[in-house]
Amino acid sequence: MEPANSDRHAQEPAVVDESNSKTMSTLGLGTNTTEPEKDGTYYWDSVKFSVEGINFKVPRYQFVIGSTYFAERLESIKAGGSEAEEPTITLEGATASQFRVFLKLLFPVCTTSTTVKFSKEDWLVILELSTLWDFHDFRKLAKDHLEHQLDDPIERIIVGRAAYIPRWVLEGYQTLVTRAKCISEQESERIGYLTTVRLYILRHDREQCLQKCDNLRWPIISRFREEIDALAKTDIDHMSAEERRVEEERSEVEKERHGQVRQHGELEASWKGIRRKREKTGIQLERREASERPSLITDID
Repeated sequence: MEPANSDRHAQEPAVVDESNSKTMSTLGLGTNTTEPEKDGTYYWDSVKFSVEGINFKVPRYQFVIGSTYFAERLESIKAGGSEAEEPTITLEGATASQFRVFLKLLFPVCTTSTTVKFSKEDWLVILELSTLWDFHDFRKLAKDHLEHQLDDPIERIIVGRAAYIPRWVLEGYQTLVTRAKCISEQESERIGYLTTVRLYILRHDREQCLQKCDNLRWPIISRFREEIDALAKTDIDHMSAEERRVEEERSEVEKERHGQVRQHGELEASWKGIRRKREKTGIQLERREASERPSLITDID
C-alpha cells in the first residue's frame, strides 16, 4: 500500500538553490556591529547658512575645498554633530537670491541636461560673490563667460573696478578715449568726474600720443598708474592657480624682452661711444698733421 500524497511530499528532501539563497547578513539585516568605512570623497557633512534671515543647509565640502575664506571660517566648526548642535553661519554681503544663484553653480539641481545655463546677470553675481569669498576658480570661470558680454565700456570699467580686473578697466578707458562719441554727463557720474577729466585730456592729446607710440595703452596706464597698480595688486591675490601660472610666464617673457631691449640699448650706446672716440681721434690726427705740414709761405721763402 502506497503512502498518502501528503506523507510522500513530507518525506522528500527540499531542493535549495544555493546561488539565489541569501543570508540575513548579506542583506544588511544582520547584527554586525562593525563601523562601516566612510568614503573619502562622497561622504559629506553639511553646513547651515543664514542669508537675509533665510536658512540654507548644504554640503560643506565645496565651500572648504573651493574657498580659502570658508576653509578658514569652517575650520573651527566641528563637522558631523547633531543638527541641534550644528551652528548657523550668517553671511553678509549677499542677498538670498544671489546666494541661490551661487549655490546653483556649486550644487546643480538634478536634471537630464549635462550643462547648467546662467544668464549674464547670474555670471555677474557669481563674479561678485566668488571675489568676495575667494572662490578663485569660479571667479576665473565667471570672467571667461563675461569676457565678451560686457560690450558697454562704462559697465566694463565698473565691473572691472569691483572685481579687481585692471585689464577690463584699461579697455574701458581706451574705448572712451578713442571713440568718436563724447563722454556723456550720465557716464561721467558713473565712472567719476576726476576720471572723466583725465580721459578728456587723453582725448585731446590722442593724436600727439599716437605719433609717439602705436596705441594709447601706455599713455592711459601712465595717467591712471595709481589706480591700475592697486587693482593689479589685489587681482593677483584672487587669481586661480592657472591664472598665476600664465601670469608668471607672461612676466618672464616681459622681463626677457626688457632685458633684450636694455642690452640693445647698451650696445647702441657702446657703438656710439666708439664712433665718437674714433671721430675725436681722427680730428686730433688731422690737427697734428696740419700742424706738422709746412705752410706755402715757408716753402716760397
